[in-house]
Amino acid sequence: MAQPGETIYAFLSPLAKKGDTLVVKIPLKQGRYYLIENRQPIGFDRILPDSGILILKVDPQKTGGSDPVRIMDADPSSSNFSQATFRIDRSNRNIFIDKEINVAIIPLWSEKGHQGVLVTSTEKSSDALKAALTIEKLR
Repeated sequence: MAQPGETIYAFLSPLAKKGDTLVVKIPLKQGRYYLIENRQPIGFDRILPDSGILILKVDPQKTGGSDPVRIMDADPSSSNFSQATFRIDRSNRNIFIDKEINVAIIPLWSEKGHQGVLVTSTEKSSDALKAALTIEKLR
C-alpha cells in the first residue's frame, strides 16, 4: 500500500500468473482507492490488446448501474482501451498524475517477468520520470 505523497516502488507479478505482489493500492478519500496492476497477455489475459501497468480507480460505494471501477486510460484517444496501460517505452503513456491527491505513477522496466512501478508525489514526478527514462535507455 502506498499513501498519497510518499514514494515507493514495487515489482508486480502479472495478474494472470499470481505471485507475491499483484497490486499496489493507494487509498483515497471516502473509501475510494487506486489499484495498480501488471497486465500481460498470458493466462486469462492472453487476449489483451495491450500490456503494461493498468491503473484502476475504485469506488466501492457506487452501485446500481454506476461503474464502481474506472480504468485510468493512458491513451483515451485510442479505441476500446487498446492502449490503456502505462509503459515506460511510450512517451505519451509513461506517467499518470493526479494533482488533487498528490500522486504520480510511473511504470518502470520489466525484470524476470515482473513489471516495476514507482509511486511518488507530483512534485517529485518530473525528476523521477527523467531517472526512469535514463535507466530504461541504459538497459
